[in-house]
Amino acid sequence: MRVEWTCPATWDAPDGWAREVGPVAARGELFTSMPWVLCPSDETSADALQTARSLAGDLGAIVSQFTAEEHDEAVALVSHLPQVMSSLLASRLQGTPLHALSLAGNGLRDTTRIAASDPTLWVQILGNNAAKMVDILHGVREDLNRLIGTLEDPTAPVRGWTLPSSSAKATPGRPGSRESTADPRRHIHGLQFW
Repeated sequence: MRVEWTCPATWDAPDGWAREVGPVAARGELFTSMPWVLCPSDETSADALQTARSLAGDLGAIVSQFTAEEHDEAVALVSHLPQVMSSLLASRLQGTPLHALSLAGNGLRDTTRIAASDPTLWVQILGNNAAKMVDILHGVREDLNRLIGTLEDPTAPVRGWTLPSSSAKATPGRPGSRESTADPRRHIHGLQFW
């Protein structure tokens, strides 16, 4: 059985978003309200599953049970893709003059923050879930091609994207947001594709 949980990072804003690690980062509420995903296999005993479920519950975690396939699809979309997109955006900024970067607002910082994650770890993570990532990245490529086509010919009769005014509030899973009834696969950071 695979058990996965998401551990929140502790960020220290005065130090420029320096990440705390090790014992210094320990917090009593580390697992409180955090997702734990149990992925039992055919060999997983009922006792082992209940022990894992009880441990997570005792720590205040939110327990879910997925198949391994469901888990890999989910984390590819909600964890791995954001990391890849953040890293790609950060790589586009390399060599940018400081006077140009001085114009950046919070959005750039927010979308590139996770790009500072350990690349060795992410090579391993992406390699272990490559097939799911490739499927998602093909979809992102289609979205980018549609956006590029629209920008190249903005007067074409059918526009390929819109920027909804309430996109931030409608982003599924965003902390503090209302959940959108729209298909989340068609929303990428405020751009709605169809």
